[in-house]
Amino acid sequence: MLEAIVAKPKGSQGVVPIHAGASAVISYIQMRPREIYTLWNISKKYSSGDVRYNRVIWIPRSADVSMEDLLTFAIGDVHGCFDKMEALLLACDEVRAGREVRYVFIGDYVDRGPDTRKVIDLLMRRQLSEGHRFICLRGNHDQMLITAASDRRSDRDLMNWWANGGEQTLDSYGVNDPSALPAEHLKWIKALPVRFADQKRLFVHAGIRPGTSIADQSEDDLLWIREPFLSFKADYGIFVVHGHTPTKSRLPDLRSHRLNLDTGACFGGELTAAAFLNQKAQPLFFVNSLGAVWQPQTDGLRRTD
Repeated sequence: MLEAIVAKPKGSQGVVPIHAGASAVISYIQMRPREIYTLWNISKKYSSGDVRYNRVIWIPRSADVSMEDLLTFAIGDVHGCFDKMEALLLACDEVRAGREVRYVFIGDYVDRGPDTRKVIDLLMRRQLSEGHRFICLRGNHDQMLITAASDRRSDRDLMNWWANGGEQTLDSYGVNDPSALPAEHLKWIKALPVRFADQKRLFVHAGIRPGTSIADQSEDDLLWIREPFLSFKADYGIFVVHGHTPTKSRLPDLRSHRLNLDTGACFGGELTAAAFLNQKAQPLFFVNSLGAVWQPQTDGLRRTD
């Protein structure tokens, strides 16, 4: 059994997800026989308010495991938040309930948070042991670090990185210059890919440029773009999973054509993963670093204030 921590407004009988308020409507749903979880169905409307935590028991049921049942966890921007990353990986391991699993991290492992070195150490170890089942993409902060550590850097490159959370990265390594970071860490970060695709989804750090084919997307856009990507409402021909832009609600922002998983772990939010199966482009459920698990609505899980 998995114990998941979720939030509950004081004086309320209903259980609601972390960071959600009293207007969330909760009900159990029974998923189709091929699925192995009983999850909470959560309404899309939330209100702010005082919350306390309530412990709920999740009981996974047995199921046959096959390649069709490969469960992919996409994980948002870590930004040096080692404790949250470790807690989220443990929560994902619990809810997988025997399924074959793959992890896709969408970048930004460094800066802002206190434990970049521990984050990189763990990611490198897991990738070495799990290979193609543990995919790490490069984010714009990772790229800024590589540029700042280069012997061809400019003063502007160095100061731009330092001003955007680089100081915390230096502190985590106990050095005064990014070029003094362990060579194997810099080499690993520099070699990270900027995209990964499966049968139904494209995983990138920031997004893609509308009107440009997937094959012709620039590395700069994949790492940095916000607009016009975020406001574009048409279908890209593939479901895009990204981060880079922290959500104001500190919840994942699910749209019909994309999913933003940057829930602001380094700004006080939780670190969030979305779980996908091969049969459907959109996520089956979400899990965060507190162990809360919830299922999205088909029209997205968005704050409506």
